[in-house]
Amino acid sequence: MRNCALYSSTFDLDQVERLLESIYPNNKIHVNESKTRVEVKSKGWLIRKSKALT
Repeated sequence: MRNCALYSSTFDLDQVERLLESIYPNNKIHVNESKTRVEVKSKGWLIRKSKALT
């Protein structure tokens, strides 16, 4: 899993989630309940990759 920090001039996580969905249309986007972590999961036939944005 790769991690990265996400910096934004707005704290509208819904907007960030929509942006990530447009960048990664075939992947699953998950936001935790406290809205401090966003995870992008891609599925391959044999490989699964995950990227976490905190």
